Amino acid sequence: MKIFKAAFAMLSLGILVSMNLGCGSSQKGDSASSGGGSGSDALDTTQTSTTFSIYDLNKDGFVNSTDLQMFMNLLGAINNNSEADFNNDGIVNGADLSLLLAAWTDEYVPNPDLNNDGKIGVADYRLLMEYFGSSNIPADFNQDGIVNSVDLAILLAAWNEIVTSPDFNLDGVVNGADLGIFMSYYGSNNPLADFNNNGVTYAVDLGFFLSNWSTDNPTSSPDFNNDGKIDGADLGVFLSYLGTDDPRADFNNDGQVDSTDLGIFLNYY
Repeated sequence: MKIFKAAFAMLSLGILVSMNLGCGSSQKGDSASSGGGSGSDALDTTQTSTTFSIYDLNKDGFVNSTDLQMFMNLLGAINNNSEADFNNDGIVNGADLSLLLAAWTDEYVPNPDLNNDGKIGVADYRLLMEYFGSSNIPADFNQDGIVNSVDLAILLAAWNEIVTSPDFNLDGVVNGADLGIFMSYYGSNNPLADFNNNGVTYAVDLGFFLSNWSTDNPTSSPDFNNDGKIDGADLGVFLSYLGTDDPRADFNNDGQVDSTDLGIFLNYY
């Protein structure tokens, strides 16, 4: 879901590939003494240098879970020339996390697609939260023995599902917490709250949000195929639900997909 992507600067499945995106260097050496003396008294002038990836925070030659743990300790740092601010934008955030994960050099590569449906989003988030605090291997992306905030950060950095649901915080109900998030988008073109996909979050979207207030199964957007528009393709999907109790098309949450829901759908068409 993009709300988490907004907090962590979200992102796609393809970021978990091995690649070297930059390096830092350290050098050490001594110059010869300018004073007199025999050759045996002269200082060693041999210079050695070692080059590390900038993402190798502990400089052990690998970009792995140890560096990720160090990164998480620096997450949120602002304007302090942090070594974890890889893109030099003045803050250590999700964009830097994505760069670190893209430079991962361990043979083990995390796979946040927990339900193997080809996308990383709400379903994977809910599975991870079920495993949170446990030692579940599939959800322990960094293999440190526990499913925790580091694993959540990995999942959010790879998030690629478009989510347009009034339940912004994914707690199963639409309430004041979600309203606060919605109002932060009001008047903007943020697609998270632009339920009718007209390019702006406004009164119509607020009406759609309020129609789902305090529902256990909040309505998803009428944009069933998440292509950014509501058209015949979505109408075809809706008609396939007509007469059922499928919550994806039961916009008024009365337990039945019927003509009332069709009317709601057509308001967005």
